Amino acid sequence: MKAPLPNDQVTKLKTLHQYETLDTEQDTVPEQRKREQLTAEIAQRIRQSLKLDDILNTTVSEVCQFLQADRVFIYRFKADRSGVVIAESVNSDCLPIVGRKIKDSFFRKNYCCQRTSFK
Repeated sequence: MKAPLPNDQVTKLKTLHQYETLDTEQDTVPEQRKREQLTAEIAQRIRQSLKLDDILNTTVSEVCQFLQADRVFIYRFKADRSGVVIAESVNSDCLPIVGRKIKDSFFRKNYCCQRTSFK
């Protein structure tokens, strides 16, 4: 059986642990503030327009930039569960699909609502 640590060593270990925890927490605070600031900036740019097309285009552009994605799009479902891409942000290496009608049987079969119509 090991002998317990003397009180002064326990105190030093606790202090070291608290310092390491504080150091780790301080590292994440600037990152969290940066994410919060970016989110607020995105929301502000989206709110600047009252036109739906402008809002959707700003949204996909900002989300694409925020996620550093190759493509972000908004897909509108039709009553027959097909759909159309109504807004898109895409890098120059990809072909744009905005305005394209898409009939995706996998998504329709596995993830769409089983309602007979959409409102």
